[in-house]
Amino acid sequence: MKLRDLVELAEPRTKAASLIPFAFGAAYAPWLYGTFEPALLALFLACLLPVDLATTALNNTLDWRRHARATGLPFETGRDIGFRAALSVTVALFALGSACGIFLALETGAVTFLVGAAAVAVAVAYSAGPLPLSRTPLGEAVSGTVMGAGIPFVAIHIQLAGAAGAGDGAPVGPAAMNPAAWPLVGLSLEGAVLTLTADLSGLAGTFLAALPFVLLIANVMLANNLRDMERDRESGRVTLPLAIGRDRALRLFAALQALAFAAIAAGVALRVIPLLSLASFLALPVAWRSVRRFLRAPPGSVPFGLSVANLFVTGGALALAVIFSAAFRLP
Repeated sequence: MKLRDLVELAEPRTKAASLIPFAFGAAYAPWLYGTFEPALLALFLACLLPVDLATTALNNTLDWRRHARATGLPFETGRDIGFRAALSVTVALFALGSACGIFLALETGAVTFLVGAAAVAVAVAYSAGPLPLSRTPLGEAVSGTVMGAGIPFVAIHIQLAGAAGAGDGAPVGPAAMNPAAWPLVGLSLEGAVLTLTADLSGLAGTFLAALPFVLLIANVMLANNLRDMERDRESGRVTLPLAIGRDRALRLFAALQALAFAAIAAGVALRVIPLLSLASFLALPVAWRSVRRFLRAPPGSVPFGLSVANLFVTGGALALAVIFSAAFRLP
């Protein structure tokens, strides 16, 4: 398989949907809790990228195979990738990400392992199985939640757990003064007693802080499904745009973008994200122009790239705000 084929299969250009929430979560723990664990973050990134690439590769592999079966054409038509080669690359990427995940779990505890295993299971279920999530109206909600909230959660959790000695105590430094500065979720086994602890306030704050990414990533998936409506209808998919109709889906696209800015404002008001996050509103004119162009696009020519651009400008601005606030200890 040539490099060009691998790029087409795994689409690394789309990984901003993972990297921006990762950067946000990496900076959020030092901003709020005073805890920064670069080695653990590097290990998490080594898990995240292969699994994300594998998820895209698996989705493309199975989609291409279904299309080949539906049309009666060979799998390789229009591509220099065979099914076995594509599947081998996918399995290798999943194996690499999972191996790194096991090492990360050994350093940060059972919660990391369970969350990681659940994430891999969702990644496979998104494309494979008798009813893949990507072929249902749940694709946007699942991908938005797992990537937009799940990635920041893990980035925050591993830093708290690492600083606390794999979840056995409170982080040191400024976080030690914060009563919420314990691992967001803890799991311990003493004899025959399994104890689960959760900082509900911290979890709620983390979800609200990450909510803009949930909405923006859901919009990227919604834009992708809007673009592919005709092909999805022919292949028997029932994606969200097909379930609610194109007009409602377009209105939902605009609403999700607006709600992302509302979530940023709410996060600042409730002090779960830095005050500097309001600088994200500088991206509002750019985002609004993109939404208007998106809404005016004729059927069959939806400018999918605009949703990715909105994730870059809005989500990227929020992530940068948290990074600067953490670096310069801004409120």
